[in-house]
Amino acid sequence: MNDAQNKTPVVIKSYSNGITLMLDEKAPFDEILSGIRERFKSSGRFFNDAKLVLSFSGRELTDEEVFTVIDTIESSCTAHIVCVAEKDETTESYFETLIVENERQNALDTAMIVRGNVRSGAIVESKNGLVVIGDVHNSAILRAKGSVIVFGALKGEVVIDTDDPFGDVFVAAIVMDPSKITIGGITAGNSSRGNISALLKGKPKPMTARATADGIELEEISKK
Repeated sequence: MNDAQNKTPVVIKSYSNGITLMLDEKAPFDEILSGIRERFKSSGRFFNDAKLVLSFSGRELTDEEVFTVIDTIESSCTAHIVCVAEKDETTESYFETLIVENERQNALDTAMIVRGNVRSGAIVESKNGLVVIGDVHNSAILRAKGSVIVFGALKGEVVIDTDDPFGDVFVAAIVMDPSKITIGGITAGNSSRGNISALLKGKPKPMTARATADGIELEEISKK
C-alpha cells in the first residue's frame, strides 16, 4: 500500500474555542465526509456540547459543501458549529472573542441559528436570541427577544423586544454597519436620535451595541 492510500483525508487541529479541518485536496468529497464522521464520533467526549468556530485548510469548499460538513459534524457528536471563519488570524480572534462573550451571557443556549445571508427585504424573527452566520443585507430585519449576533456584516435593522433593555441583551457583529438598532424601545438609526454613522466614528468594525440611559452605545470588540 503506497503513501497516497495511507494518507488521512481529514486532520482536526483544535485551538481555543475552535477547530480547523485540514482536508486532503485530492480526496473525493464523500471520503472527506466519511473521515469527518469517523473522527468526530470517536472523539465525541472531547467536543461535548462545545460551541465552536470552524475553519478549513488545504481545500476550497463550496457553500453547499460547507453546510454538509457542518451537518455531518453536528450529527456525529454534540458539538455546535456557530460560525465558519476565514483563515485569517485577526478575523478568528474576533470570532473567538464573540464566542467567549456569548458563553458568558448564555446568548447561544436557546438562540435560533440562521446559516447564510439574510437578504434585502427579508424578516427573520426569533422568540429567543438570534445568531446569523452570514451577512444581513440592507432593508433586512432581524427581530428577537434575546441577544442578536451576526458573524458577518450587519447592514440591516435589528429589533430586540425586551422589557429590560439595560440587562444582558446586546447586538454584536463582525462588521457593525446597521441601518437601525432598537433594544427595548431605545433606538439608534440613520434618521433618529443617536445617529449610527456618528456612533461608528469611522469605518465599520467588529462591535457590540447595548442600550444605556443615554441611548444605544457601541463598543469595539477587542482582539484576544
